Amino acid sequence: WNIVTSLFVERALKIAQPDVETLALEQNMQDIVDADELTSIFAEMDTDKSGTISMAELQSVMKHPKFRSYLRVRGIDIQDARFFYRMMQSVVRDTDGDIDLRFVVSACLRMKGVATSMDLHALTFESKLLNKKHKHHIDGIGRRLSVIEDRLTALLEERLRQPPNERAGPALAARV
Repeated sequence: WNIVTSLFVERALKIAQPDVETLALEQNMQDIVDADELTSIFAEMDTDKSGTISMAELQSVMKHPKFRSYLRVRGIDIQDARFFYRMMQSVVRDTDGDIDLRFVVSACLRMKGVATSMDLHALTFESKLLNKKHKHHIDGIGRRLSVIEDRLTALLEERLRQPPNERAGPALAARV
């Protein structure tokens, strides 16, 4: 009986386990619900009804413990509203303007949970790409500066070879 019972329990547990597709579907459905709820909350906070969030509006809503708890329960922990806002501005490449509500909601949802190994590897990869691009630009600037330096040196040497009364240029030579 022990063998039959253990086989029965093992198969029952296997059947009771949700499959990966079901878990993914449930997570997607929860993300949609969270997006709708966040959109509603941020829309209420949008005091001027512009469809965008200003720094002041974000700081105002982040002061409410209920909202912070709502985010924290969903794995979104924004410690510094000002930093979060500037980070979003840098992503949309707008240093002065307000940020679209949909982008704020999307940014919050992407910040759910902790960083995975894949997230860290992607960040490392992007950093290396940026470093390579910066090095290329710096090398180009260095080459251009060398050309400018060579031309200035040549001009200075040419001026020094001229007689002293012609070195000052045509305006001073005309006065002499």
